[in-house]
Amino acid sequence: MKEIKLKIFNPEVVDCSSTWGYLAPPIESLELLVDILLKLLQSNLIINIGEIKLTISPRENSPHTTYYSPKVIDKYFLDVLNYDLDSYDLYQGLKGEDNKLNELYVEKKEGFEIRIRNLQERLDKKHPQKYKELILSSGIDGVKQAIKIIQDLDMRAEDSSVDYLTMYVDIIWKTWIKYYNSTTKERIIFDLIRDDEEEFNSVDEVKELDLNIRKNALNAFSHIGFEFQGELGFSSELSLGKKFTYITSRHYDEILSFIKMKFNKQFTMGFVYG
Repeated sequence: MKEIKLKIFNPEVVDCSSTWGYLAPPIESLELLVDILLKLLQSNLIINIGEIKLTISPRENSPHTTYYSPKVIDKYFLDVLNYDLDSYDLYQGLKGEDNKLNELYVEKKEGFEIRIRNLQERLDKKHPQKYKELILSSGIDGVKQAIKIIQDLDMRAEDSSVDYLTMYVDIIWKTWIKYYNSTTKERIIFDLIRDDEEEFNSVDEVKELDLNIRKNALNAFSHIGFEFQGELGFSSELSLGKKFTYITSRHYDEILSFIKMKFNKQFTMGFVYG
């Protein structure tokens, strides 16, 4: 049986201080893995879904294919970021809630399609027929599209044509909302943008930083995803990113409890350091 591991880690820390959490026993099937992924994204543990990215690399000479969903901006740090919101739509109401997009700014369809088309044209000029850039919908709809693409690849087959596959989904955990509502805005900004060699005394000092640095650091999104790689067989790891320091062991416990309740599967959590 091909082993499918559920691994939980901080994707931004890769040195000896890294802590890798994993669930045991291994998940027994790809079908269960993607079902856990979808159900978790639909659960009340996750408030919002941001950008989705699915990358497929074949073994043969087929194009390296990447699927993208529109860019997404959360509402929490707009006062310290210079976003042009004219190119975004604000999602509100039942439609936004059902698709996990409520209160998010989502890149407008026309601009998104032009951006991906331009990316494809640039890649074609540099690397003809080597890359294919395609689009997904936003939110839960986009997640379902990506899962359908994965299922159609038949990764279970020993002669699968896929060399490796990765899928990542930006998310806002329920834990983030609790943290945001119980912490001063200034403290949150300092926590997210903190540098080992520099301390900030005011938000005005943060505003003087390069805009790209601010945009990369100041957002509410963590991510969830999984990776497949291998030759005749494959291994997979579902990573539940804990990008922010407010996500603790309680976060892991919530995930374990959810899987047990939803799938009647009992997992335990182990950790590997470094």
